[in-house]
Amino acid sequence: MALLPNIGVQAFICSVKNKIEHFLSGFSGYGWKIWEWTTGRWKLEVDDLMVRKTMTVFELIINKIRSVVGALAITQAHGKIKSIDSISDPDNYLITLEDTNSFMEDDFIRMQEFSGTGKRSYWVKVSEIRGEIVVIPKSEFEEEQSAPEVGDEIVQFGNQRNTARQSAIYLHTDESGQPAIDIMFDIDSKSFDGKIKMRMGTGLPGVSDEFKGLYAENGMLKFTDAEGNVTSAIWPDGRAELGAGSVLINPDKSGYIGGEDGLRWEWNEQKNKFVCTFGKDAILQWGNLSEEAKENLKGEDANLLPWIEDWEKNKTKIGSDYFISPKIFSGARNENSVTNGVILGGDDGKRAVTGVALGKDVIEINGVKHSGVFGIKDGNLIFSLDADSGDAQFTGKFESNQNGNRIIIDPNDRSIKMISEDGNESGKLSFHDSGSMLNLGQIGGKGRTSISAFGLDDSDDDGNFLTISRHGMLLSNTLGSFLVDVGEKNSGDYGNYFRVRIDNLPTSPSGLSSGSLWRDGNNLKIVI
Repeated sequence: MALLPNIGVQAFICSVKNKIEHFLSGFSGYGWKIWEWTTGRWKLEVDDLMVRKTMTVFELIINKIRSVVGALAITQAHGKIKSIDSISDPDNYLITLEDTNSFMEDDFIRMQEFSGTGKRSYWVKVSEIRGEIVVIPKSEFEEEQSAPEVGDEIVQFGNQRNTARQSAIYLHTDESGQPAIDIMFDIDSKSFDGKIKMRMGTGLPGVSDEFKGLYAENGMLKFTDAEGNVTSAIWPDGRAELGAGSVLINPDKSGYIGGEDGLRWEWNEQKNKFVCTFGKDAILQWGNLSEEAKENLKGEDANLLPWIEDWEKNKTKIGSDYFISPKIFSGARNENSVTNGVILGGDDGKRAVTGVALGKDVIEINGVKHSGVFGIKDGNLIFSLDADSGDAQFTGKFESNQNGNRIIIDPNDRSIKMISEDGNESGKLSFHDSGSMLNLGQIGGKGRTSISAFGLDDSDDDGNFLTISRHGMLLSNTLGSFLVDVGEKNSGDYGNYFRVRIDNLPTSPSGLSSGSLWRDGNNLKIVI
C-alpha cells in the first residue's frame, strides 16, 4: 500500500515496469494511465472500474467490439437477396435485394458460403440493371457453381469496363492460415491474379509464407513531422531518404551519408568499383584502431587519388618488399604549353616543356613510350638513360670536373679539350673543313706540338694515315710515305742519329712544281 498525499499531476502518472512506462492504449492495450490527452481534457484508462456509490456521467459512449467470421470485403456494392424470378425471363435471373440496389451493369458478383453440408459459391457478371432489379444471365452460372438462393449475401468485386469500380479492400483471417489485409486494383475479370497491389500480413506475393510484412506494387513509404516536412521516404524506384535528408540511397548505387556535403559514393562501371569522396569542410578522423583494423585499411586497392592508384598499379617487387613505381616530372611548362605530361616529337610547339622526367612510360617520343630518366629543354631531348633499350644519350656541353685537370666536350666549336690544373688548354681535338685536327702540348708555351690530319679515310685498306711515336713520325698514303726517326729501333741507342726516309720519289722533274723533290739515282734534287 502506498500513501499519495497531495499529489499534483502536470503530465501523467501511469503503470511502470523496469522503471519504464508500461502502458498501451486501446482494446488490445495494457497497463493504466492518467494523462492530459488534449488541452484541458484528462483521461483515465484502466482494465476494470468499480464505483461503490454514485457515478455521474454527462455523456456515455459505449464501444462494442464486433467480429466477422471468415472475411470482410469493402467494395462498391453488396446486398442480400430478397427474391429471385427465374420464370418471367427464362434466360436470366431477376434478383431483388432487401436494401436499395447498389450494383451496376458489368459488375462482378461473388458469393461464398460454408455450412455443415458443404460449400456454396458463384462468381458471375451483371448484364443489366432494371430499376431495382439485378439481371444476371443463367449462362454465367457454370456447372460447378451453385444457383442463387434467397438469403444469399452477394458482394461486388470489380467491373469489366468501369475503372472506378475495379478496386476493393479484402480482410481475411482463415484462408490457408494467412491473415492479411489486401488492397486490390484493376479487377476487370473473374480473377484476382495480379490484382493484389498491396498486402499487409502473411503470404506476401513472391515471398515464402513464413514471413510477415508489407508488400506494395509501385508503392512508397513517406514519413513527415508535424509541420509536413519529410523525415524519411522510400520511393517505388528504390530510392531511399532517411534522417531528414542525412542519408540518400539511389538505385544507381550512388548516395551520401551526412548530407550532400558529407561522404558521397558512386559506382564506376569502367573501374568496376565504388568511388567515394568527401564534401567541403569534411574532417576524417580515426579513433583508436587495433592493429588488425589498421592492416585491413590497407586493403587490396586502398588508394584515394588517381595518381596514387597508378603508382600502386605499377608497383615492383624486389625480394620480399614492394616498391612504388611513380612517374615524376620536375620542371616547368612554357607559356604556350597545354601538355598533360611529357610528350616529345610534336610539331605544334604547344607541348614544349623543360625539366627532368623519371619513371615507367614517362615520356612519349614519336608515338613510342619510354621508361627511364630523361632531360628535356623546350621539348627537345638533351639526355636520356633509357631503361627499355639500355642506351644512354647526351647532348650539350660536358665537363668531367668543375676545376683542376678536366676534359670538356663542347658542341659549340665541335671540340674535345684537355684543360690543365692551371686552366690552360693542353690539348684539343676538333673538326676541320676536310678532316680533323689534333693539337697536343701546352698551347702557347714551349714544346708545342701540333699534329694535323686532313681527309683521312679509315675505311681505305691501302693506308692514308698519320703515326706519331717517341721514335719519330710516319705519314703514309697510296702514293708513298715520309718517315722521320731517331736512333735504331730495338737497339736502345736512341738519339745517335737523325734519319729521314722518303719512299716513291719521282725520278724525273717533269711535271713537278717548284720546290718539289725528285730522285736522280742516289742524288736528291729540288725543282727550282
